[in-house]
Amino acid sequence: MSMLSDNSVVLIIPVYNGEEYLLRTCEELETYFVERRYLKEIIFVDDGSTDNTHIALKNSVPAVLASRVRVLHYKKNRGKGYAIMHALSTIDDAVSFFGFTDVEIPYGLSSFEEALFKLFESKDIDVVIGNRKHKDQTQVQYSWYRQFCTRFFRLLLPKPIRAISDTQSGLKVFKGDVGQKLFSLVRTHRWVFDIELLLAVVRGGFSFYEMPVSLKSSCLSRTGGVSLFRHGPRILYDMIRIYLYDRKSIYNSK
Repeated sequence: MSMLSDNSVVLIIPVYNGEEYLLRTCEELETYFVERRYLKEIIFVDDGSTDNTHIALKNSVPAVLASRVRVLHYKKNRGKGYAIMHALSTIDDAVSFFGFTDVEIPYGLSSFEEALFKLFESKDIDVVIGNRKHKDQTQVQYSWYRQFCTRFFRLLLPKPIRAISDTQSGLKVFKGDVGQKLFSLVRTHRWVFDIELLLAVVRGGFSFYEMPVSLKSSCLSRTGGVSLFRHGPRILYDMIRIYLYDRKSIYNSK
């Protein structure tokens, strides 16, 4: 812990209509990070929410963490990928590590810290990817519909990243310079930005580690997420764009 404290770490939390989670999330952040001085900054990005997320963020941030919390906001919903890239455009290039997770903190903050230590302790790992589909995972994590959508979605994956078990996990952590380079190659902003990100990892020859994670019980079998009917056409359009970009070798940053 003390050696990690010599580094600067940023945690990015995109939020879209997350008002109901923010008080509990901020309490969890306070409990976990108040003594962890390696955490330089927590950046909440309000991605054009239509509920009271922006007000809730102002009211929920604990005073003890106020100096290390920043809230970004814009009016139009642009997508999770855009929110993360917007946050990255505002951080210091000297940041040692950064990562992102969802507003519910679905995999717990201990998983974020475990990913940091993997990166810190290994010169051979550039990116840590949360993997919900590991062999020790016995819980049913989502509804049958979301599981069906996930299986269907995997049929669309570009061949170079099909070996990655869980491309869409909401927890990913990066060495700072590597992550900035990877996100500079991302062109899509919504449901498939992770695909571009991981293509850039593989095509660029960066190393990654799939770290087992499990959802909190409060997040199990939650409805919502991607709808084939509402989101399918945009997903298909963006996937075609990714295939075309890959043919042009824009993800090859070697």
